[in-house]
Amino acid sequence: MSLSGIGRLLAGCLRIEIRGATAERFVNLAVSRGIAFWNVRRGPGYLQADIRIGAFRSLRDIARKTRSRVRIKSRRGLPFLLGRWRGRHGFLAGLAACAFAILFVSSRVWFVEVSGATTQTRAQEVLGIAAECGLRPGAATAGLDLREIELGILSKAEYVSWARLRVQGTRVIVEIIEKTLPPAPSEEDLRPCDLVARVPGTVHEILVYMGEPAVKVGDSVAAGQTLIEGRIKGPPVERKPGSQPGGATPTADKPVRARGKVIARVARVSAAEEQFVQWVEQRSGRTYSRRVVRLPGKDIIWKGRQPVPFARYEAVSRVRSLCWRNIPLPVESITETFYELVQVKTEVGREEAKERARIRALESARAQVPAGADVVGISAESSESDSAVNVTVTITTLEDIGMPGPAR
Repeated sequence: MSLSGIGRLLAGCLRIEIRGATAERFVNLAVSRGIAFWNVRRGPGYLQADIRIGAFRSLRDIARKTRSRVRIKSRRGLPFLLGRWRGRHGFLAGLAACAFAILFVSSRVWFVEVSGATTQTRAQEVLGIAAECGLRPGAATAGLDLREIELGILSKAEYVSWARLRVQGTRVIVEIIEKTLPPAPSEEDLRPCDLVARVPGTVHEILVYMGEPAVKVGDSVAAGQTLIEGRIKGPPVERKPGSQPGGATPTADKPVRARGKVIARVARVSAAEEQFVQWVEQRSGRTYSRRVVRLPGKDIIWKGRQPVPFARYEAVSRVRSLCWRNIPLPVESITETFYELVQVKTEVGREEAKERARIRALESARAQVPAGADVVGISAESSESDSAVNVTVTITTLEDIGMPGPAR
């Protein structure tokens, strides 16, 4: 409904019926005097339309001039609705009380829930903190400072790292995310050790968290070589009386568990060979069948009792379960088909053989690359003989090669 239609219903309107031979003249005179008609509908011998309440009295003079008859068919709008309720004071009071109750109830918080708590105890603690900040059943929604309540939960609940309040009508949901604390270090994690190389490579970057670096950028290291020593240099130690002067000044080093990152350039090599002449197995077309009935604890061969007459074969079994009136029976019918295999000589072109060898070598090298390593280069080299081609693939990566090792 349009805004004009809503305004007419609020002001009230009449549905009138005009009868007479000059109904059109009646409407034209009324329009010339500023009277508006809408929803006009013409019928046999009459004309119906809607007008404003105040315009009905002005139609009497026009009706006399055009010798038309005008009568009210229906009344619509707020004034007529209020007129029906006039004198019904109890009904109006109840309606007002109901509207007030609905407004009051809808403007309050009646349910508070916690989402994201790992235990019921923590959920109750968060509800208690929210109640201290003013969020409790019965609180006015308009008076809640959601940001202030969120900050209160974050400051008072140490195990909460994030909090947000979501209002859904009369329900408020407190969404929280608890802090994920690292596990307590074990005795093995606290034991002093060095950081050694997991694989050989060339050092590209060193980042020491704890300990003393034993290599520098550009050094080539072998597997098991110490990268970061598990010690912290202490203050110089006084020389004992009578000791020879000169040489390195001794220090009181403190053993620690070496920690850090040693990014190295690592090369992983894999080779594959592909023959130019290959023998592959194919089905010759000859088959041999065997049928077996399998009972609980026993197999009965009722066709094909002889041994398979092929030296090399491929076996394919098809199992069919038996049933009676949709009731499965403990009996199976097995059909075994044996396909004879023969070796067929095939020749592979040099380029195709090289590509096959390259793909197999690349897959083998990629299988050696650990997760998280950054591949920075892939190269391939090939060599041929009269009967085969050999391809060597090298994958170069940048990765952290450090792992805990025994302290020196």
